[in-house]
Amino acid sequence: MEKIEVLDFLIKELGNRKRKVRVILPNDYYQNIHIQYPVIYMHDGQNLVDPSGVSGYSWDVAKSITKLVNQKIILGAIIVGIDSDDTYRIPEYTNAISKKAEKGIKKLTKSNLFLPEAHLYGKFIVEVLKPYIDANYRTLTDRLNTAVAGSSCGGNVSLYLGTVYNEIFGIVGAFSPAYWIVKEDLFDRVKNKNYLENTKIYHDMGGKESGVLSLFTCVKDAKRFNQILESKITDSKNRLFIFDKKATHTELFWQDRFPTFVSWAFGN
Repeated sequence: MEKIEVLDFLIKELGNRKRKVRVILPNDYYQNIHIQYPVIYMHDGQNLVDPSGVSGYSWDVAKSITKLVNQKIILGAIIVGIDSDDTYRIPEYTNAISKKAEKGIKKLTKSNLFLPEAHLYGKFIVEVLKPYIDANYRTLTDRLNTAVAGSSCGGNVSLYLGTVYNEIFGIVGAFSPAYWIVKEDLFDRVKNKNYLENTKIYHDMGGKESGVLSLFTCVKDAKRFNQILESKITDSKNRLFIFDKKATHTELFWQDRFPTFVSWAFGN
């Protein structure tokens, strides 16, 4: 049985917003007391084990990790899931808005005023949460054993953190990123980074994604981002792009692709 420990935090950087953090430990964490584990920091933590209120599915991350361990593909991993709050989710997961996305963002947030907060959310993860996790759990603390991952806007903020805090996060997992919101800033930022060669970046897209923009735009943006990564990360072992032509924008398909990401990131 997977061990899940729920922690309560106040995000002072964001006006003391309350947030639950779910630490998902390997089955034998308290038996094999001499083993240290890599860590994956993930967004929308409430959907990692429990079904999403939107799709009705979960990521099933605990089962995936256990299966990979039993198959001897990985030695194990600790997953730190940070719950999201529907009121603040998009601002917290967004660092900048593309000009063409302003109308769509106002529609999604039902507000004419939108202030990106990813820089503050990221500061909480790097300066508060990660030090706490490293101090209280048996973690491998170096960047090549520290990943950040998420889906949709959670994929956006994962790519943001992986480039801005590159000395902390050596592995990024972006599942079905909402490129339309942040692509102007994201694409330019990645183009101008010369240190991504030693960073592992996974990203994917489904062939049946839907949302504010058309499927064509989603796939086009994903392929464009992959071209940029190919120019910045010449070692193909450090980048992975998956296009799942049957996949929609839900946890059901992120659940399917999650083991591929973990195997690629931490596989023996």
